[in-house]
Amino acid sequence: MTKRILVVEDDQSTLKAVKFLLSDYYKVVTAGNGAEAMEWLSDNDLPDLIITDIEMPRMSGLEMIEALDDDLRFSQVPVIVMSSNCYKDSCLEREYANYYGCLDKPLVPSELLLKIEKVFLAKAS
Repeated sequence: MTKRILVVEDDQSTLKAVKFLLSDYYKVVTAGNGAEAMEWLSDNDLPDLIITDIEMPRMSGLEMIEALDDDLRFSQVPVIVMSSNCYKDSCLEREYANYYGCLDKPLVPSELLLKIEKVFLAKAS
């Protein structure tokens, strides 16, 4: 069965690039900010992974991760962060069980694909 990934990003060019990269391997669903993602999550089956930006309007990626962590329905969905400030986001690993690391922007396609596979392998074991 094809795994489903929710990509949350407010920058349309980044969102399109990530969706294009992942669409050959996964079913990709997108949201423009954390609030849209939470709405989608409430109305659909859970994705296998969420990839999110941190700095977004309406609801930031950090606020979304906190909401996911606080809700038992979503707390087991792994999250990868993509950010131009990964060093600032290092505290996430200590605070959120569903956090699986940060990738620096601009994204390197091979690093993103490798990180996703590592998350899926970790969840399978």
